[in-house]
Amino acid sequence: MAHLYPIDVLKRLNVRSVPLRSILSPELLDFLKYSIYSCFDYLYIIQIIKRKVFTFQHYLFVILKHLFTDLNIKNKIGTKNKKEEK
Repeated sequence: MAHLYPIDVLKRLNVRSVPLRSILSPELLDFLKYSIYSCFDYLYIIQIIKRKVFTFQHYLFVILKHLFTDLNIKNKIGTKNKKEEK
């Protein structure tokens, strides 16, 4: 399988491209989109895996690992941003 940069994967998730639909079930694709937008800060995901090249399976592993091991990421980022604004 071709290697993709994480930002390319996110873009393809956004447009539900044919290559991803052939790899993922519609349910899993929707789950990942929901996970990305509800549980994570978009830029934080990119920071986690910035400057690294992953296969799509590696990318999914990173998302799922963080989804199930640290559900407070969004809260931590929100708290940090509020402190910086004051």
